[in-house]
Amino acid sequence: MEAKSGPWTTPRELLRVGRPRILIVEDDPEMWRLIERAVRAANPDVAIHWAQSAPAACSALECYRFDAVLADFMLEGSDDGWTVLAESRRLQPAARVAMASSLPLRPPRGESCPFLQKPFDVARCAAFVSQLLG
Repeated sequence: MEAKSGPWTTPRELLRVGRPRILIVEDDPEMWRLIERAVRAANPDVAIHWAQSAPAACSALECYRFDAVLADFMLEGSDDGWTVLAESRRLQPAARVAMASSLPLRPPRGESCPFLQKPFDVARCAAFVSQLLG
């Protein structure tokens, strides 16, 4: 039997149903509470997914649809935020991707993304996330 097309029948449309999702890639547990408060202040209905490394973030990107990704630049191990940026763009080109770091950063050639300078407070992070989620 052939599937009939129409509203809400294509997988892409079905993936967009529901509350917004954000992937936070942060390996510093002391930042988690502050970031979660900021995200909830920006949008109380957002679903937050956490990853502590680039490989964990890439696994999440393969399994879930995200509206936004906020990745720390300095992650434990040899992988960094640029890996998350590249994989986000490859796996979920519609997601908005941003980086956070205490270091001044320049994206790799041909890339651009919003940047959240650390340290930040809840209000500044909430405003940033609000723009990121659109």
